[in-house]
Amino acid sequence: MMLKAVDLDKLSLQLNQLLDSLNAFETILDKEAETLKASDISPLTDIVDQKRTASESIAIQYDSLMESLSDTPVSLKEFMLLDDFTSLPKPIQKQFEELTQQIISCNEKNTANGLSVQALNSLNETLIQIFKGQDLQSKTYTASGNASTPPTPTNPLGKA
Repeated sequence: MMLKAVDLDKLSLQLNQLLDSLNAFETILDKEAETLKASDISPLTDIVDQKRTASESIAIQYDSLMESLSDTPVSLKEFMLLDDFTSLPKPIQKQFEELTQQIISCNEKNTANGLSVQALNSLNETLIQIFKGQDLQSKTYTASGNASTPPTPTNPLGKA
């Protein structure tokens, strides 16, 4: 794979814009994490919309950046291992390294938020089962590994 002839000023600008977008995305992820910890999660729908919009914008910027570097599809990690990468000026190499770190940071925060959502969902399902009077021990799983809820028992909560 060969590095395309690129305008280094334009490349630096693209990297800065992508870093700015990732910083904004990280701020959204931080807001999402705080909202998930709060008792009022009503702002979550707006945050998810912001997150989706930012994510789509980042994907477009990233694709544009990578297409400007090579005709051959290559990941950022693969690109940074190429000899052509080391021929770039040190400040631009540093921007790529910052970009990589920012992507990792956003991925870790997004994963943590996703795990929080799954934990809250599991807690909500358990509470619903308790309110319905279902035996929590009788939870089974289908062949595909999905949880299977038993039929509603005849002794719902509140029945005398």
